Amino acid sequence: MKKISSKHNWHKTILTLAAIITIVGAKGFSSHAVIGDSIKLRMESMLEEQKEAYLRDANFPANTLYTSREYTETEKKRKAEMAAAYKKGIFPEGEITRVSDASQTDSDTLCYIKNMGRIHLPDRELTDEELLQIIDYMTKCEYAINENAKKLCADEINDYETMKQEFIANGGLSEEEAIAIADEWRSKVWGETDKTFTEDLKQILISRGQEDALLDGDTELSYDITLIEPYDGCPYYSYCINYGTSNRGLYSFVINAEDGILEQISVNFDFEEADASVAEQNIPAIYEKAKEDLRILFGISEDYEEIYCSYTKDDHEEVDYNEIRFYFLNKDGTGDCIWYDCVAMEFTEYTKTTREIFEEYLADCEYNERMSQDTTVTKKLK
Repeated sequence: MKKISSKHNWHKTILTLAAIITIVGAKGFSSHAVIGDSIKLRMESMLEEQKEAYLRDANFPANTLYTSREYTETEKKRKAEMAAAYKKGIFPEGEITRVSDASQTDSDTLCYIKNMGRIHLPDRELTDEELLQIIDYMTKCEYAINENAKKLCADEINDYETMKQEFIANGGLSEEEAIAIADEWRSKVWGETDKTFTEDLKQILISRGQEDALLDGDTELSYDITLIEPYDGCPYYSYCINYGTSNRGLYSFVINAEDGILEQISVNFDFEEADASVAEQNIPAIYEKAKEDLRILFGISEDYEEIYCSYTKDDHEEVDYNEIRFYFLNKDGTGDCIWYDCVAMEFTEYTKTTREIFEEYLADCEYNERMSQDTTVTKKLK
């Protein structure tokens, strides 16, 4: 099964932008979300007391929004249509009603329950107006958190901008150069050049189990980019670049900001988790594909000293996130790690690694086994 958190039968939606702000807000980042001028004006026209109300909602529980039931398939389709209309400037006539507690709800009314931090959906099919109200509500929550984070982290963001400008002035890569490198790798690895949601790109996302990405109403990919200063284990500046829709990540890249070398690349798959027997059956074929992909996609033809494959399974014998990884280690302690979806047998991530990182991974797996019912299977292939 998919690992989806659903508490008390409420269905969760992550407020992605808010989560991003919370995680990297202290560092600062450049977000290039596709947002129309009409939405921007709508958000900026909110009064301070309105923003404070949405901020209180969004922080209870933090960055998470639960609904009282799942959307029907028809509602999902119409919600995508309404999200696209919203981005073109079609807004709801009203707003979601706020009530104090669940006792004030009924089966026919859309409302927000303040003491629970939940959206109550009526038992019937939602109207277009109600779907627009939900989209508007979530957009305003994200905007309120974004604006609040900018205020709280103003000094950190200014420090970040100064650091970035000085780094670029001293010969480091610009954001535009890093984005161009990421785009080149996306084209080389997956043959994808579209940033608009063409039919070809839609079919690619569907083939990766990412149908829900098409329900967000986006017409093109958004991205955010962050310049990360050197830290323990990484002695150079790097750009972290994420592509996705307004509600989910699809691709990520880490580019050495000093020399432009790719350090990490990944793409998201989203399939039902497979039985461990599927991983075992597919390991030989994926191993051969891993060696071929390293050579063809990344130009790596090392005579590795040791090679390992590894995956983690839960107590139901299901492979965690369908991930199986291969560690290719050199005599000098450097190496490469490449990941695959064990069902699709497709590449999902590549990163440079070291023997030290591999040993830390094994130690983490051993600790996780003691603390949970998960089991990590690691095999030496060479």
